[in-house]
Amino acid sequence: MTARACFSTIWNRIKANQGEEFFTKRDIPFTYRIQDGDSLRPYPKGKPTNRTLSRSMVEEAWESWPVDGPGGFPRHILGPSYLWGLFSDSRISGETDGS
Repeated sequence: MTARACFSTIWNRIKANQGEEFFTKRDIPFTYRIQDGDSLRPYPKGKPTNRTLSRSMVEEAWESWPVDGPGGFPRHILGPSYLWGLFSDSRISGETDGS
């Protein structure tokens, strides 16, 4: 089993991959931008959402990872579909499927 990356590593990967395309569990494409260095705004299908996800919320979601799908995050976590899409991608998690 691979050691889990600490959140500062995850956040650095998130910052490094802003503007890249990711996919929700339902294969909806999205990108995101980091705002003010400590929040993330998703852009599904190229349009900004009306919410930003704070770094602390993203960290709390990472502490819950892995989950089977967006519904596995705590209920108060905003943007679970986008967070699932980020964390399930090896560019962010650093994990591979082992093949």
